[in-house]
This record gives sequence, structure tokens and C-alpha cells, in this order.
Amino acid sequence: MALIEPGRVRTPIWVKGLKGSDTLLDAIPAEGRVRYGGRIGAFRRLLERAPDQGIAPEVVADAIAHALFDPDPRARYLLGRDARVRLALLRLLPTRTMDALIARALTRMERAPR
Repeated sequence: MALIEPGRVRTPIWVKGLKGSDTLLDAIPAEGRVRYGGRIGAFRRLLERAPDQGIAPEVVADAIAHALFDPDPRARYLLGRDARVRLALLRLLPTRTMDALIARALTRMERAPR
């Protein structure tokens, strides 16, 4: 058995996420936009950059084919720099610390000039 762990992959999912954020912003009341609009905006910026930072879908397909047909596949295939960094951080940091780092990064993104 092998575990395929891709990070960001250049697929249309990012466009779907942007459309979903538009739908969410349109659906929530004004108070929700005031309260959560900055965070949604930060996620939008992540979604906008993701395709440029992602790996090609063919990289994932090749890893799957390798895991399926190699007589001695690796146990884990980390695909993309972000997947390797995420695993390293998860191994080093307690969950609460990791969650706090993510929250802090999102807060900084909310406050950053666009």
C-alpha cells in the first residue's frame, strides 16, 4: 500500500474555490462580511496564487502509476514542496501550535495590502 500526498496541483479546483468564495460572500449578511470578509479575502488570495505554485497534474498521475505498478513502491509519495514542508511541520509541532501558526499567517494576510 502507498500513500500519495500531493500539495497544490494545477487543476481547475482553484477556480471553483474562487467561485465558491464569491457565492459565500453574496450569501452572508452584511455583519458576516464585516466579521469574516477579511479572512475570506485572505483565502481568495491563496486560491488566486495556488495554480502558479502548484505541481503539474502529470506529476501526481506518474506517482500513482509508479505506486501501482512498481514491485516495491514507496510507502509515501510527497508531491510538491508544500507537501514536504507540511509533513515536516506536522512531525515537529504539536497540533495546537500548527493551528496557531496557520491562524497567525491568515491574520497577516488579512492585514496585508492587496
